[in-house]
Amino acid sequence: MSRLKKSFLALIILTLLLAVFLHYWDVVYGRIMAASFFSNLKNGHFQNASNDVYYSSQFNLGSDMRNANELWVNRVQDLKNRGTYIQNYQDLKVFHDDGEAVGKVTLSIMENGKSSNYSVIFYFNGNLSNFGIARFEHVFDPGQTSEWQSAISGEI
Repeated sequence: MSRLKKSFLALIILTLLLAVFLHYWDVVYGRIMAASFFSNLKNGHFQNASNDVYYSSQFNLGSDMRNANELWVNRVQDLKNRGTYIQNYQDLKVFHDDGEAVGKVTLSIMENGKSSNYSVIFYFNGNLSNFGIARFEHVFDPGQTSEWQSAISGEI
C-alpha cells in the first residue's frame, strides 16, 4: 500500500473516531462525573461532590449563585446531620435520551434510621466547560420530590 493511501486511510479513521467522540462526549464524561459524584456523596466528601453539580435557579439570586457550591455543601451536610444520607449506589448507567445525556442509578438512602432503595433518573445540564448533574427524578413516581432529592439537586 502506498504511503498516500495509508495516510488517507489514517485520516478517515481519525475523522470517524472524532465524529463518534463529539457525539458521545457527554455520555462518556457524564458517566465519569456521575461515578465521582455518587462515590463522593457516599463517602461524605460533599465539597468534592459539589464540583459535579450544575447549579441553577428559578429566581435571579445574584450573589447566592456565586456561593452555590457552599450553599449546596451546607444543605447536604445539614441533611446528613439530621439522619438522611446516601449509603450506596449501584447500577449506574448514562445514555442518550432524545439527544441529551441522562443517567439512571439505584440509591440506598438512610432516612431517619431506615434504609430505602430508590431507582432514580438524573439529568445533566451545561456544556463542555460547565457540565454537571442538575436534577433528579424518581423512576416509579416522577411527581414525588423528597427532601434528599431536593438537597442533592443543583437547584439553588
